[in-house]
Amino acid sequence: GTAPSLVEAMCLGLPIFSLDVETNRETTNESAFFFDTAEELVLRLNQTTEAALIANGEIMKMEAQSKYEWKTIARQYLDLIKIV
Repeated sequence: GTAPSLVEAMCLGLPIFSLDVETNRETTNESAFFFDTAEELVLRLNQTTEAALIANGEIMKMEAQSKYEWKTIARQYLDLIKIV
């Protein structure tokens, strides 16, 4: 399942550094900064520019709005009900 704290951070427009696992990749639509080890995380944090952080936060917010807002979820349920 999707990690609620990850979705919340996305909704807030925060840049996302995420453990590289399938569910996190799916949740962020492959748009986060991914890492496998603590060393790799430190390296990514040190190498990421402020502009890249801001851009990633904006991308994360758009991804969250397109997939995780209640109005989007409600519309998907309504569409499903109309099919049945």
